[in-house]
Amino acid sequence: MSRKPSLARRVIPAVLLGSAAVAGVVLFDPALGRGRGGGDLIATPLKADCANGTTITGSVIDTRYGPVQLQATISNGAICNVTPLAKPSGDGRTDVISRRAFPYLNRQAVKVGIKFQAVSGATYTSEGYRSALQSILDQM
Repeated sequence: MSRKPSLARRVIPAVLLGSAAVAGVVLFDPALGRGRGGGDLIATPLKADCANGTTITGSVIDTRYGPVQLQATISNGAICNVTPLAKPSGDGRTDVISRRAFPYLNRQAVKVGIKFQAVSGATYTSEGYRSALQSILDQM
């Protein structure tokens, strides 16, 4: 007659494996501010390096809700700063989405480069932003 393993013998391995999985995500997911996550750019350099960076203006990218154009300061292969020159606008809903999405997208571009997560509810704007940022990186 086979004996059923105790609850501790079944739960402890599951807890250990789950903890290892969470630790791996926390260490390597760029959205959580750790690791490179396979990004194309390095982490933001020291502010002194950013002061001597090159400012590049990207292409105008047309999206379903309006154009996106960015200007970025790049130093030593890292994005130091991103300034939107054109954002989708025109109706109240689009304006609200742009006001909500662009600050997040700007922070994420500096933090993780082009591999940022799209903003929920602003998919077209996020993809336009990604393409506009890529047009800047293509000029490097």
